[in-house]
Amino acid sequence: MKLHVGLGTLLVLIVLSGCYHSYYMEDEKWAYFEEWDTDDNLHIDSVEFVNGYLKNDFFEKWSKANAVTYEEFNNKTVAWDSTKADPFDVNKDNKISAEESAKAMFVICDQNNDGKVGSLEFYSWEIYL
Repeated sequence: MKLHVGLGTLLVLIVLSGCYHSYYMEDEKWAYFEEWDTDDNLHIDSVEFVNGYLKNDFFEKWSKANAVTYEEFNNKTVAWDSTKADPFDVNKDNKISAEESAKAMFVICDQNNDGKVGSLEFYSWEIYL
């Protein structure tokens, strides 16, 4: 009888952990360097970065709408004090679109300003995003 109860308890724990994972981790988005480095040259250029950002819907972390206000953008990029929304607002509509956000995130991610993102920069950016 104890074996049966133990097995039942184990099954309940497995089901609960599966529910926990799917409920709490559903909104988490993770990206993998290898998937964004589409030409396999061990760095991500701005085009690859923007494409990966948009393809993986990373903008949803910012907003369910098509754009965010300057205030929303600046509040969420507080870790990067020098980053302000205005330079990234290409069409000057006082909002940051998904594509403008992707381009801004590339600039933030490219920590050494060499025009490309290495794996260390990429995962550092993703952790703090």
